[in-house]
Amino acid sequence: ILANSQAKLLVDAEPLSDVSELREMVKVFILNFGSPGDEGVAIYNSLPNSMKSYVSLNGRRKDYSDDPTEAVVSFKADRGTSYELYVQVLDQVNAAYNDVYGERVGLSAAEFLQLDRDDPVQDRKYQTARQGIPRAISIAEPNKIVN
Repeated sequence: ILANSQAKLLVDAEPLSDVSELREMVKVFILNFGSPGDEGVAIYNSLPNSMKSYVSLNGRRKDYSDDPTEAVVSFKADRGTSYELYVQVLDQVNAAYNDVYGERVGLSAAEFLQLDRDDPVQDRKYQTARQGIPRAISIAEPNKIVN
């Protein structure tokens, strides 16, 4: 994901005009099983049927990562990128991860975020949701604006 100082976004080198579309795009990226290894197969098998259907409907793209264990969402912005756009992009990326984690254990993203990690039962649910699917977000140093 690239954001420039004119508030323009590029995702996989394609222009994106609505930042809210990122959430679904990132979710598809995270849940890609293009060429899963043993750990990826185990993760796929651990998903509820609704998520397996989602994976089947959204393809198994060879140009994405092999499986969720290797998916890294990269974000780079120009120094002139507005703070508002910067935060909106990160919010959408994190929301996609929360959607994935919540659905994996039968919760909404909001319910997942409310899990009490001090409660052993809820903490197990939290750990199960995230197992094998790291929240891997790479934020690159911004480019300088060239006039």
